[in-house]
Amino acid sequence: MASAGCDRRILRAFYTQYVAVLLILLTFCVAAFQRASAAAPAVEPVLAAREPKAQEVALADMHIPDPFGGTASIPAGHPQLKAVAMFIKSHDVHVSLSLSLDRAKLQASPQLMAELAARAEAVEDFLLRESVPPGSFSLSIEAGVGDGRSVVARFSALKEEGQHERL
Repeated sequence: MASAGCDRRILRAFYTQYVAVLLILLTFCVAAFQRASAAAPAVEPVLAAREPKAQEVALADMHIPDPFGGTASIPAGHPQLKAVAMFIKSHDVHVSLSLSLDRAKLQASPQLMAELAARAEAVEDFLLRESVPPGSFSLSIEAGVGDGRSVVARFSALKEEGQHERL
């Protein structure tokens, strides 16, 4: 019987020392963590850590015949351009708008280039008045087939690499 009491005292002393060592180790770990976090510089959150690799996927083309009405300005509330603006604002798409004029006409009358630039500026002003983000559309003037009055809108979406198209 006397040996059973001695064994308990030995075990109790062992467990007490074991717990004391664990508490000391825990104290050192917490102190080291606090020192490291206090010495570390403040980290600002990064909104875009990396640019996703994306490619454009063509969605549709839209031909808008003469939105200018014979002038270099677009009337407020033009239905087709207003629809383009609403579509851009409500979807994650990019629209390339282009005005094209026959190269022979452009070479014969150089002042047509100034008219085309004024028309392109009118399209840009219209979209900005409709609160379309400037980065979601681009404008171009092309020397090709066209009368310089119609606007072609090419809708495209960005597809991340590895993402499959929906059918």
